[in-house]
Amino acid sequence: EVTAGSSQALTLLAEALFAPGRKIAITSPSFSLYAHLVRLYGAEVIDIPLDENFEFSAQTLFSEQVMNAHVAMICSPNNPTGTALSHQSLLEFADRFAGVVVVDEAYFEFLEARGETSCVKFATTRPNVIVLRTLSKAWSAAGLRVGAMIGCPEVISVFRALKPPYSIAWPSEVLASFVLSQKVAETRKKVALTVSMVDELQALLRRCSGVELLSESRANFVFFRTLRADLLEQTLNREGFLIRRYTGGRLTNCVRISMPPAEKLDSLKNSLREVLQ
Repeated sequence: EVTAGSSQALTLLAEALFAPGRKIAITSPSFSLYAHLVRLYGAEVIDIPLDENFEFSAQTLFSEQVMNAHVAMICSPNNPTGTALSHQSLLEFADRFAGVVVVDEAYFEFLEARGETSCVKFATTRPNVIVLRTLSKAWSAAGLRVGAMIGCPEVISVFRALKPPYSIAWPSEVLASFVLSQKVAETRKKVALTVSMVDELQALLRRCSGVELLSESRANFVFFRTLRADLLEQTLNREGFLIRRYTGGRLTNCVRISMPPAEKLDSLKNSLREVLQ
């Protein structure tokens, strides 16, 4: 089902599945909208903490508390850590989980470039799996507000009934069709370049004494911790780079930097060296 971005898909999921007395398992940290919607609709958040390296952990993923939840929200690659749950692990989890598994693949194209497989194929055959996709990341078309919910027809029909009419503007439909039919090769090339840039920046960060590279990013950004986060943010903002700075709990002093245009990469690397080496 086509939606007005994956955010509308999440809202439809909340309307159908979140309610007082229901338990929604969410990896932490992850996209903040998940927990916001759970609480907005009166459901209970069940935490699936990522491990000390912000990787998915079988110990917490398959815990009794999580397995007793009604819905599990899995963002892979995860925002903001960039870590991913393997295709095989997702299959195993879906087989064992009695509730609905929602796999948010907003950043999947970057994972696909590394050889991983999408969950879309088995979402159409397993009634407890729903996959979310969007044109907002790899396709660089966030302004169109076009996403999708993918699952078995009988399951998707429930969300189609909830969706307001005329959710997608006609210009967005036309432009989305154009992007998906005419921009495939260009997008794959851009994604491959972005993945190589992520690897290049992570290699640089490993050589920086003031950095703890917490995980291997499989998205279009790097994620790390540094005690020089304040100075780094000031320096990069001065150079025209906007970064995401985290200040609470496990994410204290963590930084997420999305890949800039290729021609700006050297400038970003120089700024990182200036502050962190």
